[in-house]
Amino acid sequence: MNPTLRRLLSAPLLLSLSLAGCGDSQGTALRSAFLKSLGEDAILPAYRDFDTRTATLATALGALETTPTDATLTRVQDAWRAVREPWGVQEAMHIGPSEELHTGAAVDQVPSTSGIDSTLAGSLELTQQNVSELGANRKGMMALEYVLFD
Repeated sequence: MNPTLRRLLSAPLLLSLSLAGCGDSQGTALRSAFLKSLGEDAILPAYRDFDTRTATLATALGALETTPTDATLTRVQDAWRAVREPWGVQEAMHIGPSEELHTGAAVDQVPSTSGIDSTLAGSLELTQQNVSELGANRKGMMALEYVLFD
């Protein structure tokens, strides 16, 4: 195996690959234990961390709306950056709700800057219902990045 590729493969991935060849009941038990551990030790904590950090981002955005200052903008930008870490972790796993609901595209779509600009300049009231009906390229984390960072 290529040394660079070997370094990129994580221990859980190597363990799962080694367990894939086990055909007996011991192999099944090992796979079950591994998958349970992966869910409890990696997947669920990543989703919980993402949930916690997005709540912090929502609070910071509310503060920015109420008090638009450089300090509140900086807090929002920091909160946005903080959300990116657990998003990247859970998105890399492609399992559970992220896979089933295709949240990757909804959250991390390449933005249409002209579409975002026209939405913000237009007369559409930005209610939850109206925003939910916008295209994925006019909302989500990447659209927030476009609006929040110079």
